[in-house]
Amino acid sequence: MLPGIETRFVDGEIQLRMPGAVGWQATGDLGREENGRLVVTGRASEIIIRGGENMGSSPTSRGS
Repeated sequence: MLPGIETRFVDGEIQLRMPGAVGWQATGDLGREENGRLVVTGRASEIIIRGGENMGSSPTSRGS
């Protein structure tokens, strides 16, 4: 799916492991594999951490 990056799905959430990394990184995105491609279908949580501040996804998507 992503060259050189291991991908797995835990309860629908996309997790990645970079070359040489010890553990898996949860992305916060939901998705699946479809015909060898990574398909992102949504967010596991509507909270996004930006600059150390928690905020809902809708103000971010509006550019506020």
